[in-house]
Amino acid sequence: DDLTLIGPSDQVLEAFRRVRAEAASYSLHLRIDKCAVLLPSTLSPANVAAVQQRCAAEGLQCEHSMRSLGVMFGPDSDVQAFCHDTDEKHRRFFQLLQHPEMPVQCAYTLLRSCGLPRLGYLARTVRPELLADAAEEFDALVQSTFHELLQTSAQLDPSNPDPLARP
Repeated sequence: DDLTLIGPSDQVLEAFRRVRAEAASYSLHLRIDKCAVLLPSTLSPANVAAVQQRCAAEGLQCEHSMRSLGVMFGPDSDVQAFCHDTDEKHRRFFQLLQHPEMPVQCAYTLLRSCGLPRLGYLARTVRPELLADAAEEFDALVQSTFHELLQTSAQLDPSNPDPLARP
């Protein structure tokens, strides 16, 4: 139910017009209000204005960043903010694992099986230098949850390494 068109703006807009013209014959209904054109940061201001004008004629929004299939595209600052927002969305999951009525073994299994993989998709779709700060926050969430479940101190001495760091 998603379509992404990539290429020079003239070609992308022509492809969009064709899809829109043929959609009904395939029983498809386009949600123009959910369609947008990503303006790459490499466009000159004059080209941005020209693309925005062509998009307006088609009823399309123009964006400097956008999310598609769980991946944020756009300026580095927007990608980093997206990664931090993702951490915040996961925070509730880690809080629920620490609920007093949650059996520790169940919480630990959920942490291992469902909590740890949560950063995996971002790690595969975001450049490491943009993910680094959010990954540290995520690691802190995992570690604090682990220590809370096992009732251990997060401040372990260096001669006795953190159980999470062991093989």
